[in-house]
Amino acid sequence: MVFVLGFRRGGVWWSGLMTDLEKLLELAKERAQLQAAWYRQILTLAAGGLALLVGLAPQAPPDGLARWLLAAAWVLLGAGILSGAAATYAEVDRAERLTAAFQSRLGQRNPAPGNPPAPGTIVARPHGFFLACKKVMVISLLGAVVCLVAFSVMRTLG
Repeated sequence: MVFVLGFRRGGVWWSGLMTDLEKLLELAKERAQLQAAWYRQILTLAAGGLALLVGLAPQAPPDGLARWLLAAAWVLLGAGILSGAAATYAEVDRAERLTAAFQSRLGQRNPAPGNPPAPGTIVARPHGFFLACKKVMVISLLGAVVCLVAFSVMRTLG
């Protein structure tokens, strides 16, 4: 999601914009809260799963594919937890960027002659690192689930 703030010099459409802007900010706030709650739930489950898996270490076969699947699940869960923790910072980063861009724009309200203000749109995107962390988290946690299922099937069958 990209936050966009717009205004026009002279305040011609501020009154209608404020209502729309308030709605947009409320929706963005709700989205950020829902996303933070989702991250908390996923990371709590992943951390609990990792703690349980560490308890399986003594029961793991001494060699073979099952042991490698268990080790891969540990690594993928750890990577998912770390990248998920980093991804939770994306909304904070986006808010900081939006605030800085808006403050910069407010400083341009009375520009010097010959230096007109920039167009009336402010866009704040999270840093690409945080977007990559979201993808790494999802892929890692899905990979951990696949490894765990394969590990369980191998232990059951054999």
